[in-house]
Amino acid sequence: MLLVLGLGGGAIALAALRPLGRQVPFPQPVSTLSLVISDAAQQQLQTGLRAYQTGRYGVAIDAFNRLIEREPSCAEAFHNRGLTHANLGKTNLAVGDLVKAGELYDQQRAKAGVDTVKAQLQQLAQRV
Repeated sequence: MLLVLGLGGGAIALAALRPLGRQVPFPQPVSTLSLVISDAAQQQLQTGLRAYQTGRYGVAIDAFNRLIEREPSCAEAFHNRGLTHANLGKTNLAVGDLVKAGELYDQQRAKAGVDTVKAQLQQLAQRV
C-alpha cells in the first residue's frame, strides 16, 4: 500500500513540476541579447537562464519578471518567460509573452528574433 501511495505521490509531483511530461517543447532558452542591458539586469537574465536549463521554471519566471521590471524593452526577457510558460503548458500566457517579444524584436530591428518567435508561435499552434 505504501509503495502504491509513494508511486502515486511521485507521479503527482512530477506532473506538477513538468506538466507536459519529460519532453518540453522548448528545451533551450534564448541567451543572445538584441540590446545592451545593465549589469543588474544581466544577473537576473543569468539567474533565469540557469533555472530554465535545470527545469526550475517557477524560479525562471520570477527571474524573468524581475528582468522585465528592470529592462522593460528586453525582448529576451519576454521571449524566455514565454518559452517557460509554454514548457509549463500555459499556452495563453506563452503566446502573450511571445507576441510582446516579437514586437520588441521588430522595434529593435532584430529580424532573427522575429523569425524565431514566429516559428515558435507556429509550433505552439500545432500543439493546441
